[in-house]
Amino acid sequence: MRKQLDWRMRAACRYIDPELFFPEGTAGRALQATGLAKRICGTCLVQTRCLSWALDHSAAFGIWGGLTDDALIRVQAMAIRAICSRLTAGQLEALRRSVERACLMPKHIGWDDKSTAHAEIFDLLADATDHPLLAQTLNSGAGLVRHLMMAAGPAADMITANSRKRLLALLSADDPEGAAHEMERHLIMLRFIGRLTACSSPSGSRTRERARDSTGTAGHVGARPSIQATAGQPVTESGG
Repeated sequence: MRKQLDWRMRAACRYIDPELFFPEGTAGRALQATGLAKRICGTCLVQTRCLSWALDHSAAFGIWGGLTDDALIRVQAMAIRAICSRLTAGQLEALRRSVERACLMPKHIGWDDKSTAHAEIFDLLADATDHPLLAQTLNSGAGLVRHLMMAAGPAADMITANSRKRLLALLSADDPEGAAHEMERHLIMLRFIGRLTACSSPSGSRTRERARDSTGTAGHVGARPSIQATAGQPVTESGG
């Protein structure tokens, strides 16, 4: 545990209010906060380690290692582009069966289970490569998709099913650019629906907070944004 926390003790954001790294929106104060957070990340000695942690724990929201959630979505799209031409007929069939099971799963059994089923495609894609970094990125995509789907809620069911079918068709046609674009567009849509859900109802906000918490951390470099951490106070040692 101590070794795991060592890099956090060296982070440039250690004494910064974690709220700065979870801006809400893309304009005005949120845009200013994003710029400031990225500048802080640019001075950090453990920026690469932070980004690696975010990928390992499927951080779905916030700024990690100087990258916004937009950038993390693009990373997943690039991973889809990279894996597309490496898939065998057997691997494509396994993907097809996984997508079919997820699409046929009734929503009433629990959105948590259905989200996990839809995210399985990333685990299968990770298993299809022997490239360590690509496998790590795709494995993190499973968690990212699950968290975004949990935040979006059942409203994302049909959108996800249709996107998966388009993705399968593009992968089968060996169209890496099309497959990457489809995945990027879908993840952006899930995030958008999640934000709408959070704005429209208290329960939606709680769903997004649970999705953020379930990344395995208590917030940015060990402190949840809701904790009253302010500049000048060290973050807690809780979290992954």
